[in-house]
Amino acid sequence: VALEAPQESKTGPTVRIGELLQSSGLLEKTELEIAADMHKAMPELMFGSFLVKQGFVEERDLECVLISQRLIKTGQISLEQFQELMPERGDTGTMFNLLLERGLVTREELDKAISSLPSEEAVIVARALAQETQAATPEAEQIQEVKEVKAVQEIQEIQEAPVKLTPNNAVPSWKD
Repeated sequence: VALEAPQESKTGPTVRIGELLQSSGLLEKTELEIAADMHKAMPELMFGSFLVKQGFVEERDLECVLISQRLIKTGQISLEQFQELMPERGDTGTMFNLLLERGLVTREELDKAISSLPSEEAVIVARALAQETQAATPEAEQIQEVKEVKAVQEIQEIQEAPVKLTPNNAVPSWKD
């Protein structure tokens, strides 16, 4: 898997989770390539959740990368700031307080970034934010509850969905 240069969006660069994990030293290039190949067997999982489930990264590292990915995309932090903050996280493993203390984002901006994440990712990040700040706002708690319910519903729908065989999916296509 070749890493592409970040694509520029209207607000900031679009950076993939794997690229952020690699740039912060949490994954080597070969590990990322192996994980990407393995993920093809479990496409129903978001890539970050897959990485945690398979033991490539810890959930606390994924939390940092997910929120940072959103903040980079919206132009609120730069890739360079992300790379500076990652080693400074210390034993806590999260960077929410670092972002707030440095004035890079406000609590409202963090909440907005979390609410814009896909359900599965938002649950992970909202839980971490609530634990770290220990004084979660009622809005953040409501967002977390809604996202958790949506994530559970989505997982149940995937698990309960009947598999319909068609000529397009009955035989695997092998592309080398």
